[in-house]
Amino acid sequence: MSTTATTGRVTLRLLAAPTDAGQGGTVSAGRILEWIDKAGFACAAGWSGSYCVTAYVGNIDFSRPIQVGDLVEVSAQLVLTGRSSMTIAVDVASGSPRGGRVEHAFQCRMVFVAVDDAGAATTVPPWDPPGSVLRAAQVDAQRRVALREKVMALVAAQDWTGETAAHAETLRFLAERLSPTQQGAALAVAVWPALFEGAGDADALLLPAAGRSGSRWSCACAAARWLPPRRRLLPCP
Repeated sequence: MSTTATTGRVTLRLLAAPTDAGQGGTVSAGRILEWIDKAGFACAAGWSGSYCVTAYVGNIDFSRPIQVGDLVEVSAQLVLTGRSSMTIAVDVASGSPRGGRVEHAFQCRMVFVAVDDAGAATTVPPWDPPGSVLRAAQVDAQRRVALREKVMALVAAQDWTGETAAHAETLRFLAERLSPTQQGAALAVAVWPALFEGAGDADALLLPAAGRSGSRWSCACAAARWLPPRRRLLPCP
């Protein structure tokens, strides 16, 4: 029997409920990002056999809206492994449950890091892709890693302290204690809706490895920081 530990793939199926809708009446972008984080986590944990944390989400592409009442399929495929990291390609498709056919609606890239019981990064099994399609996906993922490093270096070299006319917005909220990870941190999926509202149409979202449950999250454009109550703002590692 094929499992995620052998195929590196997970598919979640669900029905888009009225509670998933945003102000426009279709499923909110934040809810879709929550679904992809769950599917990506299931894929990474199934492959590594370890607890995993979200390290990066990018290349976000919304092709069309998802309607309330649609049957939704969220497919996560492992495409590249590092020493402790796993790059996951996630695709979301939806359609009427009456016909049983779904069409592509959304895609993105995610990176998860496997951690041990102490929260330290731990090694993962290497991914040897079967077939030409997955081998091409691995090469593409390696190219994207190198490109992302160049972009991050360029961003880090900029002076962000000066005045700017660009729009910025900061949202602050309390990380719910009802949804902590086994490490005692807030789930990334609990942060997604507010993070997306703060980030707007950012091309890439860089997430912290963990946010502390009971702390306040501050989401500013494409970044998130956790703020322990009554303490100064600290950048996430």
